Amino acid sequence: MFIVDSHCHLDALDYENLHKDIADVVAKAQARDVKHLLAIGVTLSRFEKAYPELAKFPNVSLACGVHPLDLEEEPYDAERLLRLSKIKK
Repeated sequence: MFIVDSHCHLDALDYENLHKDIADVVAKAQARDVKHLLAIGVTLSRFEKAYPELAKFPNVSLACGVHPLDLEEEPYDAERLLRLSKIKK
């Protein structure tokens, strides 16, 4: 079976109590037949912070964006979003 997790927040999981690190999460997903993950960033800063680690995994694709409920955490910056959206991964 080929399962895709089409919407996950790998940057916001509990890495203190549930998982060792992102590699641990990806390995656990693979063990359950999840072949590919689409990691969604809800702020541009979170995307920028998570990108270097997530880019190491060939079975993880990335999406950046700004969730409307997170605008208080970080204001919308269209130019920055456009620049980040051009990153290939």
